[in-house]
Amino acid sequence: MFNLEFCSHLEWSLDFNNIENEKIKYYAKNFWCDGVSHLPEDTKSLLYHNIENNKQIITKAWIGYGGNEIYEMKIKFGEKAIENYKNNKSLIECIPGNNENPNWIKLFMEDKKIEIQLK
Repeated sequence: MFNLEFCSHLEWSLDFNNIENEKIKYYAKNFWCDGVSHLPEDTKSLLYHNIENNKQIITKAWIGYGGNEIYEMKIKFGEKAIENYKNNKSLIECIPGNNENPNWIKLFMEDKKIEIQLK
């Protein structure tokens, strides 16, 4: 389920030392997240039919050196996340550990966007 509990776990799981873009990794290593909104921009995106088709939810997160810059956050659903969502199970177990997928976070500082790839 995409809810406050999942968003809190996602917030604490973000490790900016493991972002995909090597060019900005140095600048972002001291970033931290001060919250992920559990209310997406389009609430219809929470419908299973839309998750199955679009495989993503777009919300916002507070990220930066002080954790207070607003970033558009695209949360992409992998197979396990889609299955869990379909069965009304927790998405927390779909958050990759950095040893499982070290590049599960894509950060676009200049555009204030972040992409997260769930399992």
